[in-house]
Amino acid sequence: VGVPFENGMRFHGVDVIERGQPWSDPIVRREGESIWVRLWWSVDRPPELDYSINVHLRSEGGQVIGSSDNAPQLIYPVDAPVETSRWQPDQFYIEERQLTLPYPMSSSDVNLYLAVYFWEDGARVSAPNVDETTSLWLRTITVRAW
Repeated sequence: VGVPFENGMRFHGVDVIERGQPWSDPIVRREGESIWVRLWWSVDRPPELDYSINVHLRSEGGQVIGSSDNAPQLIYPVDAPVETSRWQPDQFYIEERQLTLPYPMSSSDVNLYLAVYFWEDGARVSAPNVDETTSLWLRTITVRAW
């Protein structure tokens, strides 16, 4: 079913990718390593504007420690428009993003979040279960220090 955003976009889920394939729990990475995520989208109706997507990691204290923040980074369908105003219903849109953990950092759990916003003014789009920063929690990733 997915999570419907007020702009017509619908988020269907996230995979953490390892060697090109989805990785099951637990997700454990080392400080300084990269985390690849695959995001699944559709639209209930074409959004009126072109939106950007911010995928970010927060420390246990809530500080942003890594992010990927730009237009959709689509891998499917081939030659799909990155402008969300051109997305069409009845089509899945899949993107992949890379986030890098800081080095050094202590062993801890970090949380992966997602935010959708209009690129021109930074206004974030609401959806069910977003937090006070209008970010949607996706999953927890365990980080181990060397």
